[in-house]
Amino acid sequence: GMEDNEMSFRLTDVIGRTVLTEKHSLVKGKNEYSMDVSGLAEGFYTIQLATSSGEHRAQKQFIRR
Repeated sequence: GMEDNEMSFRLTDVIGRTVLTEKHSLVKGKNEYSMDVSGLAEGFYTIQLATSSGEHRAQKQFIRR
């Protein structure tokens, strides 16, 4: 299928508003990214990851204290 060459990140708050979006190029092997959440209000967030083909997706919740 389509090649995965980009990863998009979407961070949403507890009521579903998008607070941050980022796109990164993918390289073969291991990809590591950091996201600056220092400007976010304390609370519960969901991060959604998706590759450009939509083939790979992940979702994770975290609490900013």
